[in-house]
Amino acid sequence: MDALMPLACLPVELAGRNRLWRKMVIEGTKQDPNWRNGDYTTEPRAAVQIDADFLMIAGSSPMLMQKNLPNREQTDKISRRKLQAHLRNTRCQQLSVRN
Repeated sequence: MDALMPLACLPVELAGRNRLWRKMVIEGTKQDPNWRNGDYTTEPRAAVQIDADFLMIAGSSPMLMQKNLPNREQTDKISRRKLQAHLRNTRCQQLSVRN
């Protein structure tokens, strides 16, 4: 074993921001027409997009994003680039990137 990381959790209700984010991702996934109650026959396009979008927001700093993405064109460009990278990393290349 190279390292250990102790974790502890409290038996509390899942609420607040944590609950809100989870609910949005779950509901967005379930609304994907390809979801079929988790019985996928094709890649769940909307679910993959929701995943990429939430990862981008959750892993970002609002002030830094405002500074680095000051207009619509730059924001849309980075959004497409991040989604393309996410699709490559999750091996979902066959899904098209939104406009």
